[in-house]
Parts: sequence; C-alpha cells; structure tokens
Amino acid sequence: MNFAVGALFIVLLLLPGIALRYAYIRSNSIRRSLNFSLLSEAIIMLITSLLLHSAGMAVVRLLGSDPNLRLIYLLSTGGDLQAADYANFEAGYHGFVVYLLLLCAAAATIGYYLQQWVIRTGYEKDHKALQVFNDWDRYFNGYVLTNEQRQRLHFIRVDLLVDGGGKLVVYTGALDAYTLNGEQNIDQLFISSAIRRDNLKITGSRDHPWQPSPHTTYEMKGDYLVIPFSQVKNLNIVYVYFTEEPAAPPPSPSFPPTGQSFDLD
Repeated sequence: MNFAVGALFIVLLLLPGIALRYAYIRSNSIRRSLNFSLLSEAIIMLITSLLLHSAGMAVVRLLGSDPNLRLIYLLSTGGDLQAADYANFEAGYHGFVVYLLLLCAAAATIGYYLQQWVIRTGYEKDHKALQVFNDWDRYFNGYVLTNEQRQRLHFIRVDLLVDGGGKLVVYTGALDAYTLNGEQNIDQLFISSAIRRDNLKITGSRDHPWQPSPHTTYEMKGDYLVIPFSQVKNLNIVYVYFTEEPAAPPPSPSFPPTGQSFDLD
C-alpha cells in the first residue's frame, strides 16, 4: 500500500473530531467564526478524535466485537497487507462504515449540546479554550443578552448608514446572515424585509431612530438585500422581543334577565 491510502484512512479516522468541532463552533456566520490557527484546529480535532474512538471501541467491545488494531495500524501507516488482512478488511468493511457514521453523528450531537451548555453557564466568555463566538457573533446572535432576554428575542433589526455613491442612505431590515473575512471582520450583511430611507432626520428614538421626509422611504422588493460592509458608515442594532399578550380577564358570570326565573334543581 502507498502513503496516499494511509493518509486517506487517517482523514476518515479524524471525521468524528471534525464533526464535533464543526458542531461546537457553528454560528450564523457563513464563514468560520473563530480565528484559530490551522495547527490549533488540527490538535483539537486529533485529541477529540482519539477520545471519541477510545469511547467507541469500548462500546464495540461491550457489544462483543474485538476491533482489529493490527489492520487499523497497517491501513494508517500504508503498510503491506497480507491475504488474511485483505479478507479481514472485506469482512469488516460495512461494520466500520456503520461505526464511523454513528460515531460522527454522536460527535456532532455532543458538540452541539456542549456548545449550548458552555453558553448557558457563561464558561464560553470566561475561558478562551471554550470560546464559541467572536465579538460579531455575540452581537449578531444575541448572546450579549441575558438568558431571559434571549428566550423572548423575536429577531434582530439593523439600521445601516451606507455610502451610496456620495449620498448617505439608511437600509433597515431583519438580519438573516453575515459573512466574515480572513481578519474575522464583517464582509457582507444579508437582510430581509429591507427598507431604504433618504433625506433623513435623526430622532434619537429607539423604535424610530430615523424620521424620513415624505416620498423618501422605499421598500426593497427582493427577498434578501446584500450589503458590503466596506460601504457601511455606521451600524445600529436593535433586539426586537416578543410582546407578552395580556392575560384575558376571567369570564363574568351570566345572570338571567330581570324578571326571568330559573330552577336550581
């Protein structure tokens, strides 16, 4: 066997660690949200893959099967396989595929719930090794809010003061997604239900920060508006919460009209 086959097999063994890492740092950013070096990411995925495979092989042994560690070593190093090794590989191929798929699914599940746990407990902010979001993610996903506020969060509205070819305009809409560049700064913003405003007068109000003159408000007809952040002069973020419906008053007792009798039986 050659080196390429061994490298491919190692990549397959690292898939559970990759799945866990991806599920852990996943955010609404279309590109990766953290600026970890390639070496750091490789070490994290290697360690998590080793831990996951150790747990996976322990479960396999409890189920009555014994992993062929010699065959795994030969496949990883590109060593020469004997006729018996090829027979063992053919016999265990489907089992290995099922094992790998189940382990990747378990790793992604662990990564997701681990992310939710460190966010709820606040460890994500206090320990860099557990970091999930960068600063933009925290603001654009609402993680700067308290847990009670996040539970009531409906959507995030943004007001973007944009340089539109020498004329300043404001675009307002619901933030749906965003991209980050290589320096982990905003590259593009994707907003829906967008409205464009010209000839603005600043009011200072939270709910109505801009007061446009007549005939200067335009509803953008597209589903999404993509704005390069390089053209944005200022950014206003508003967290819009679900409004609690007032409790309905208890029904008033109904009495018969005056002069009408009724039976108590």
